[in-house]
Amino acid sequence: MGSNLQLWQQCKLKDVAYLHKDQVNPVDLGDVIVHHYSIPAFDEGQVPKQESAENIKSNKFLVPPDAVLLSKLNPRFPRVWLPQIDPTIKSLASTEFLILRPQANTDRRFLKFLCSAPVFMAKLLERVTGTSSSHQRVRPDDVLTIEVDIPPPSEQHAIAAILGALDDKIELNCQMNQTLEAMAQALFKSWFVDFEPFNDQDMQESVLGPIPREWRCATVSEAIEINPSRRVEQGANTIYVDMASLPTTSARVLTVIRRAFTGSGSRFRNGDILLGRITPCLENGKTAIVDFLEDGENGWGSTEFIVLGPRLPLSTPFIYCLARNPDFRAHAIQAMTGTSGRQRVDTGCFSYYWLAIPPKSVAEQFDHKVEPWFQMMKANDDESHVLATIRDALLPKLVSGKIRVKDAEKFVENAV
Repeated sequence: MGSNLQLWQQCKLKDVAYLHKDQVNPVDLGDVIVHHYSIPAFDEGQVPKQESAENIKSNKFLVPPDAVLLSKLNPRFPRVWLPQIDPTIKSLASTEFLILRPQANTDRRFLKFLCSAPVFMAKLLERVTGTSSSHQRVRPDDVLTIEVDIPPPSEQHAIAAILGALDDKIELNCQMNQTLEAMAQALFKSWFVDFEPFNDQDMQESVLGPIPREWRCATVSEAIEINPSRRVEQGANTIYVDMASLPTTSARVLTVIRRAFTGSGSRFRNGDILLGRITPCLENGKTAIVDFLEDGENGWGSTEFIVLGPRLPLSTPFIYCLARNPDFRAHAIQAMTGTSGRQRVDTGCFSYYWLAIPPKSVAEQFDHKVEPWFQMMKANDDESHVLATIRDALLPKLVSGKIRVKDAEKFVENAV
């Protein structure tokens, strides 16, 4: 048990935090860039959207620098956000969030972890209202009545430091991966869009304009397998990936399950690329490399995936960079059909998007340069997954005092 457990106090959330209710109509701010903390932004990687205030059409909360954001919408999907406020840019939050501010002697980071604990979330679920499962909410005043166990400030700081160290390492890995992907994307554009390393070679005319000799032009549908045939036996218990598991800021899926194949859905194997084809998944960049299957195994997933299969001389890294390329995504977005909010990409659009296909030797040189970056990205993602597992295991025990802080510190030191 925690060494100072006898000093912990049981109280209500309102005794350790209060609600911040200052709102603003973003249109009144004019044409200024703001950080917009929304439910979709949380779900898509916990990165606030930078956009003009004039484009935001409903009232929002002003986010103070000491805020903790707690979603009141559908609490069965926990959303607790510790915003990093830039003092030079106004921060706004959806009114679907509660803006909690710590009372005196409450550590802000501890408050975030307290609200993330399973026991707190269970109490939140007990207070939901609404009959629709997709639009259940918790009344703000009801949240403040939730009973919590609170340690002394020194213990709060220690707990927050332990769990925060894990979060900080996960965030650092994410930032490293963003840099590595930016490097890969820059090289892809330099070689296969601008042809910068090959400008001193003889060029030939093509549908794309001048391209290096010995290269050829082909459409995406000709150069890449679109939704290739991947066999999965009816009823087979194999890896399944849903759209929610597809990342927006990472190259790979970390959350997969096994379930019986129903006969409907996308099918894929290691080396394929999954591309979300539905609004807003395509616009938000949902793309992933399939690298989580056992040898010889095929997986399956949402019908909203487009599966892109490598076809020589193009490789998995090349296709991933293409799928994340802004021009390619803009082309696909323009080809969306369907009603507003549920538009989908028609894969026929890939039959008129042209690529410059390099010789095998050039494609292999590209792979040789970027493959170490992709391996580093995978290692960082794998480490982050382990760290998140450790954090999620420690969190409920630390915020309830069931394990000693010093024991947790030693465990975390070995992990990070």
